[in-house]
Amino acid sequence: IENNDEINEEETSNHQKELDNINEATSVSDYIKYIINNNIQIYDSKSKTKRKLLFSDFAILVRKNSLINNLVKALDKNKIPFALTGAEDFFETQEIMDIFSFLNFLNDPNDNYYFMAALKSYFFSLDDQTLYDIISNGLQNYTSYWQIFLNFISVNKNINTKIIRAYNIINEIFIKKEFLTVQDLVTYLLRITNYEEMFVNFSSKNIIYQNINKFKTLVNRICSNGINSIGELLTELELYKESLEVSTELDISSENAVNILTMHKAKGLEFPVVIIYNANFSTNTQTRLTFFENKFPNIKYNILINKREEALSPLFSLIKYRQKLIEQEEEKRLFYVATTRAKDLIIISSLLSPDKNGNYQKSMMKGFGSFYFPILYKNRIEDEKIIFVYDCQDIQTDNTFFNIYYVNSVEVSENLNISLPSQEHRKQLITIPIEIINNFTDSSDLNYYCEKKLSVPILLTENVEFPNQDKHISATKVQQFHKNKKQYFLKYIAGFNLDYLELLDDSQFIDNLGLSGRERGTIIHNTIANIHNWFTNDEINNESLRNEIIKNINSSSNSEILDDIQEEIIRVFSNNFIKQRINYILKSQFELPFYYYWEGRYVEIIIDLLYKDENNNYEIWDWKNNLIRNDEEYQQKIDYYSLQMKIYCFVLSKQFPNQDKFVARLFFTRLAGRDNRWMNYLEWSRDELLDFENELREISDKMYEPKSINFD
Repeated sequence: IENNDEINEEETSNHQKELDNINEATSVSDYIKYIINNNIQIYDSKSKTKRKLLFSDFAILVRKNSLINNLVKALDKNKIPFALTGAEDFFETQEIMDIFSFLNFLNDPNDNYYFMAALKSYFFSLDDQTLYDIISNGLQNYTSYWQIFLNFISVNKNINTKIIRAYNIINEIFIKKEFLTVQDLVTYLLRITNYEEMFVNFSSKNIIYQNINKFKTLVNRICSNGINSIGELLTELELYKESLEVSTELDISSENAVNILTMHKAKGLEFPVVIIYNANFSTNTQTRLTFFENKFPNIKYNILINKREEALSPLFSLIKYRQKLIEQEEEKRLFYVATTRAKDLIIISSLLSPDKNGNYQKSMMKGFGSFYFPILYKNRIEDEKIIFVYDCQDIQTDNTFFNIYYVNSVEVSENLNISLPSQEHRKQLITIPIEIINNFTDSSDLNYYCEKKLSVPILLTENVEFPNQDKHISATKVQQFHKNKKQYFLKYIAGFNLDYLELLDDSQFIDNLGLSGRERGTIIHNTIANIHNWFTNDEINNESLRNEIIKNINSSSNSEILDDIQEEIIRVFSNNFIKQRINYILKSQFELPFYYYWEGRYVEIIIDLLYKDENNNYEIWDWKNNLIRNDEEYQQKIDYYSLQMKIYCFVLSKQFPNQDKFVARLFFTRLAGRDNRWMNYLEWSRDELLDFENELREISDKMYEPKSINFD
């Protein structure tokens, strides 16, 4: 209780520091976008011509990899592709850490750290508040968070659909763990969680997919040596990670992506543009233990008299001073390495925080700051605050705002004696132009395109052999196989990335508000799934609805997008058909996954809303966000989605054997309140679904039979 105020102050400080780190990352990302959008050119020594900057011309150098988390998020938000460079960096990418966390939890379900890490990862994306609500109520009875999680599921009825999904998937994986090989289990957990699909809209998805495939290959290679348990696999992976020897000449990604690497690994490399990120970051060197020549320790001693005091031996003070000098020299060498990696432009990013007196000087002198800040500022003697003494100009456009201080000429080195042809000796100052940019923001969209034309891959399929794999069936796969066997083969069997084809899909159509169909659909699905948060007292709470949309859209900056989506959802739930059934809707289950094992095949479906009517019969409701322009497109969508709904009803018929009629309803939300055809009714009897079972069996057999796929 005595330290309560101090704890709160520390938490507030840490929170502010995290916000500052996010702001710095955002500024760096925005500045890269600003340079790209303004078509800044550099001189290409190879072609001996000027050219526009590419993403691959940028290198962001960091002190250590733990600093890049906010940076990566900021780059992704601006749709800027990036690549982590370096062998061991592979193990520090978010996707590989996610998989490691999941495997460690499966190996030891009582490991609370890895269980929480798995739930927070992209596998399940549970937020901190949800996890706190689950765990905090069970700590009195259990020490294992997994047991608390299971108890939470058993005693609660109205549970978030994300929690239900996590529970169902983890239970299914524990069942499969007993009879699947280790490499098959890794493949299965990636597939059943749709993990790779989480990154489909990420700008660096190609890099992420490469890392996941690299991990699969590594697992297969390790398991080929007789590894047959998750524990053994994790041990071998740790040994492999420790044995990596990183060369000074790293393999830079061939992707057109911003390179992110540590300063130590940058030695010997050059880039047109180098960004030294968080340059005034300094590690915490305060320690009670100091080594002299790495041979024997010297420590601080605590003396108890009337109060606890700390005594420093003379030897400790001398060694500490000597160690500080050594660290300063190492800092200079590292800063030299970082700054000399740039061929055309160097950008130094610093995070400045005032002390209690509003003075920035202490913050400026941290890390590398002591090497460059003293030449850029003056002390204002009367209040000891740092001020820039150069002419300042505010730059402001519709999307961009920042303060810029122009420094025309700054001495950055000692006087040099230059020998001229006449043998005269003159002293020459080395000067460079510097711009100090403060509070940089750029809200414009990234304006970048690839000049390379997309080409359709040529297939040589005469001797194609399909890999041995579980016959995993989903409605999406069946639809793709039925619609275009060539694309099905490329994507699901050959493993090609067909993202370029999605540009032709109206689900990827970018509307005039800047949202793709997929993004818009995800926002609407998630908002409707959380209806209990905004439909209260038999009516829509507009403020709560808007907050729910903001939570799912991850931004409240564009009010036009919020207004449009809110209006669409209100039109849906103002429809008489929906209003008459609202009480049943509120009792229904949303985003419900079904995993049905059928004749050696795994059939997977995720139902938007499993509706239970007054007669206890179940219906499938599915929200569709397609842009429909005419009658022909409407009928095409009905024909396409009918197969999906029929597969859903087939699985439902196995789940509820006493039900004779199965109904699916398609709701085209954009048409709600505007076109009576916004809801489409589909119905099949049990006998019709039994006939369809034979048809589905035949289709699924062909999906894994090479000779059945005719590309003509």
